[in-house]
Amino acid sequence: MDDRAAYIDRWLAATAIFLTLLGVLGGIGGYIGFSRFRQIEAEARRSVEAANKHETEAQKSAERAKQFVEEAEKDIRAFLSTTAEEFARVSKDDPEKARQATQEVRENPQASLVDKAVAAALSLQEEGKRDEAIEKWRGIAKVAEGNDDNLAAIAWFSVGYLYQEQGKHEEAIAAYDESIRLDPNLVEAYNNQGNAKSELGCHKAAIEDYDEAIRLKPDDAEAYYNR
Repeated sequence: MDDRAAYIDRWLAATAIFLTLLGVLGGIGGYIGFSRFRQIEAEARRSVEAANKHETEAQKSAERAKQFVEEAEKDIRAFLSTTAEEFARVSKDDPEKARQATQEVRENPQASLVDKAVAAALSLQEEGKRDEAIEKWRGIAKVAEGNDDNLAAIAWFSVGYLYQEQGKHEEAIAAYDESIRLDPNLVEAYNNQGNAKSELGCHKAAIEDYDEAIRLKPDDAEAYYNR
């Protein structure tokens, strides 16, 4: 009986030690598991913060890109409103500024093919290559008509102006007719067409053009003077 009692005591002691070890190991495992969980949680939090930071930076970059595009489009639209005559005045007063303006548009990655063609036409004009500039403006007019009649009208006006500079008044009048057809309110076209007709001795027809320019722009001193 004593041997049996001693055996049972040893078995109970071993069991107690085993259970104690299990508890310790379980505690260690739980601690390790909890620590790993906290580590994963911290890494996840850092990832979320980094993602939020990248998202904010991406939004700022997108806003900057949008602003750049809007500014570029604004500059290009303003540039496209330049007629050949106005550009000639700018070129004469400040040729370097004119060259820089056309170069900026031609190198602008946001500029469309039409925008770059306009810049190329003005560059040819500034370089005195009138015939090449005329062909470029004709091409722009054909492409723009129906999509951007205002630009097409400016292109034809530019053709007329360049012909007029060469003393080709009949060709200039035909180009101004196209310009007026596309934009009946283009005062400069009536005024310049009147000048071309006057050069050909068609004074009555010239006066009619000046009258129309004055009707559209009552304070146009040049039209009054020409008439």
